[in-house]
Amino acid sequence: MNDYTGGQCVLPVMDAIWKNSSQLHLPVPDQKMFEEIEAGFQELWNLIHAVECIDGKHIQIKCLKESETMFYNYKHFFSIVLQAVADYRCRFIFVDVGGYGKQSDGGTFYTSYSSTFLENSHSANLPPPSYVEGIVTDVPFVILGDDAYPLKT
Repeated sequence: MNDYTGGQCVLPVMDAIWKNSSQLHLPVPDQKMFEEIEAGFQELWNLIHAVECIDGKHIQIKCLKESETMFYNYKHFFSIVLQAVADYRCRFIFVDVGGYGKQSDGGTFYTSYSSTFLENSHSANLPPPSYVEGIVTDVPFVILGDDAYPLKT
């Protein structure tokens, strides 16, 4: 099989894998699942009200000449960005692959499925803010990320 034929098989195979296994391996979190994750963050990492962590990773690629500028990153190689949201055991909850290498983590996040989902329906599944010992007001649940990600309520 030549490279072109092999390359034509990749997308349909990946699409079939995603359609047949995503609900099993990456189910949409509900309130009960978030409460279990929060308990894990508290027990394992001593973090209160944390339900997810988010970060991006550059994956080196060979780039076509006509799209070089989009994929050339600050580390001086061509890449796409894998952005993942994980639980306290480092298991993926959401995954986005395909951000341009030249984008920042924040830029990749704003154009990702994760951002759309978190902004719209996902927050409805988070447990409501609740009491934390020593704090006067109820505390919301949080997603942990570095300074590339927006601070929002």
